[in-house]
Amino acid sequence: MNSGSGFSEREIENSTSQLASTVARMNTALSQHPCLLGDKLSLVDISLAPFIDRMQDLGLGYLWKNHPNDDRWLSSIQLMPSFQEAFYKGSRLSQRFEFKLAMRSARKQNRVNSGKGT
Repeated sequence: MNSGSGFSEREIENSTSQLASTVARMNTALSQHPCLLGDKLSLVDISLAPFIDRMQDLGLGYLWKNHPNDDRWLSSIQLMPSFQEAFYKGSRLSQRFEFKLAMRSARKQNRVNSGKGT
C-alpha cells in the first residue's frame, strides 16, 4: 500500500481516529439493541465481528474500553460455537510465534529509539 516505507504518524493517528469513531457509533447502536441492526444477528454483525476481533488481537481493544456495549457484543459473538470454530486456538496473529518475535523486536527497537536502553 505504501511501497514498504511504513505509515506516517499522521496516517496512523487518522486511521485510529476513524476506528475510534466507528466503535463509538457501534456503542450507540448497541445501547438500544443487542445487535447492530436490531434484536437479531444480521450480516452486519457477522461481517464486522472478525474485523473487531482482529483489532482486539492486535492490541486495539483500548479503543472501546469505555464502550461496554461494544465489548458485550463482541464477547457474545466470540462465545458462539461457529465463531469459536472459525477462530480456533492458534488462528489469531497474536498466537503465532513469528508475530510474538516481531512484537518483541519492535518493543526492543522502540526502547532503543526512545533512549530507554536495550
